[in-house]
Amino acid sequence: MKGRHGWVSVPVLVLVVILSLLLVRHQVSLNDSHLWQTQRAQYNPQSVWQESYQALSAMSATAGEQSHCAGFCRPQDGHWHLARLTTGQFWLQKQRIARLGVERWCATADQQRVRCWWLYDNGEQRSLWLQY
Repeated sequence: MKGRHGWVSVPVLVLVVILSLLLVRHQVSLNDSHLWQTQRAQYNPQSVWQESYQALSAMSATAGEQSHCAGFCRPQDGHWHLARLTTGQFWLQKQRIARLGVERWCATADQQRVRCWWLYDNGEQRSLWLQY
């Protein structure tokens, strides 16, 4: 009986070791995936703004002449649209001043740092970071 008792525990120990190794391997895989996504966001922030820019290009602009501001309103005074993009949740704003021949496109994720682009009818384009 003593010989059989030892053989029962060896398969159980082998099973426990195999399950432990599989769990460790799965956890390492999850950690690698999370690290890759974090590094991708850190090293390629331009892709975040490219997606915001593409979403803005599909939006219609509000007329700046109809607002209470002379020219462009400050971005925090304008009307923002919430957009859920693949890179996260963003607030987008698009305003046009026809008499100046320009549109201002703005995007923010945290409502403190705002990326704005000015697109002129003559094809000129400028961008600027604003911080609140």
